[in-house]
Amino acid sequence: MNVGGWYDAGDFDLEEPAQLSVIQSLALAYREFHLNYDELTVDEGTREVEMHRPDGVPDTVEQVKHGAVLILAQFHNVGHAIRGTHEPDLRQYTHLGDGASKTDGRIYDPNLGPNEVKGDYSGRPDDRWIFTSNNPFFQWSAIAALAAAADTLKGWDDALAKDCLETAIKAWNDEKAHPTKSPMGIGLDGTTQSGVPEGGVLAASQGAVSHPQGAPNRSSSAGGPATSGTASVLTPPPAGFDFRAFAATQDWAAALELTIATNGAEPYKSRLKELFPQMITPQQMGFRGWTAVRALPYLDAGAKDQMREAVKTYMAGLDKHLDATPFGVPPSLGTWGGSGAVVDMAIQMYFLHEAFPDLVSPEYTLRAVNYILGTHPVSSTSYVAGVGTVSKTKTYSNNRGDNSYIPGAVIPGYIIIKPDFPECIDDFGFLWFEDEAVVAGSANWVLAGNAADAISKELK
Repeated sequence: MNVGGWYDAGDFDLEEPAQLSVIQSLALAYREFHLNYDELTVDEGTREVEMHRPDGVPDTVEQVKHGAVLILAQFHNVGHAIRGTHEPDLRQYTHLGDGASKTDGRIYDPNLGPNEVKGDYSGRPDDRWIFTSNNPFFQWSAIAALAAAADTLKGWDDALAKDCLETAIKAWNDEKAHPTKSPMGIGLDGTTQSGVPEGGVLAASQGAVSHPQGAPNRSSSAGGPATSGTASVLTPPPAGFDFRAFAATQDWAAALELTIATNGAEPYKSRLKELFPQMITPQQMGFRGWTAVRALPYLDAGAKDQMREAVKTYMAGLDKHLDATPFGVPPSLGTWGGSGAVVDMAIQMYFLHEAFPDLVSPEYTLRAVNYILGTHPVSSTSYVAGVGTVSKTKTYSNNRGDNSYIPGAVIPGYIIIKPDFPECIDDFGFLWFEDEAVVAGSANWVLAGNAADAISKELK
């Protein structure tokens, strides 16, 4: 189980929503933008990474692989996607410095004394804990992530791609035969308002919260690092969202990625056709429905006309929402900075523009990216660490104790201190809600940045 994955921003947890989001975001970025950049040597077997030494494999593919091996380990060892791998106590959670110093590298044995060592075991309870609880939201998202990884890894690591696809298909079949119930008792029947990760500040910090474009930014989940990738599939909806509809369509992303990975095989293609009308409603469009453009090649010819009408309706409502501020992006009105929702907008609008250029202007994506890079309230500082003329270089990351940053880290950005004071402090990196840079946000920025680059080249 101790393979692959990415740490949380300021600790050494492996948050499941973030893992699944990053895999899908990077897999989509690689396939859409043909990211062949290669500046790393990565050897998963020996656990070695060397920078500035190309190894012939695109770095994005290697990152997708790094996430896939973690999810595969969960299915092979536990049988399903898990909640995550977490530190055992508060002291480890707040630890600053080299992560290697948090553990003695031995397996904890409660029968040994606090400082006693016996072979590979010790009495020091410093091992991280694996939370193996299951729910349908993680399970379906993991199926989508593995299918996306399979499609990305083909031609680079065919054995691993095969493992990803076969595991995803088996999990699909298992879920359809024996639907997973969440601890609160929901499944795909939509009978209760649950089945998604917890909301609030914690969920936002772990890349699990954003908002449908055009929906109000609620104070309990104010657009934290978003999860666009293939559907905002890890993005729980805001208050007032139709949870019955959400629960009934939880397998949308899985159906989409399996259809793509299998070149339109059944039963995934039929499930896409079944869900398509529900996904293009105005409420769903800004949440996950926009990803239906990726399904169009596998649907009947009339599907594009249906979606065209849905996009017309959606864009009219979106424009009214975006007019709320002079920046023309989702406003940040909650307890967590709203940059994630803006990055989401850049990605969503790019794909809608590519499918319906007469309905969706390229301006939406460019506007969102310019906002992230400095055209926003409080300052002109780029929210992407190390990117831009002046960028945020004190972030809530693993190296925050050194007043430093990780290049490419994306911060949540400004918040409104009630009643009306916008704040985002440049020279301080310890405010979680303004400065925390989770890996899911960085992966989404790879998508958004490349989308803006592609549009800029179109316009030349």
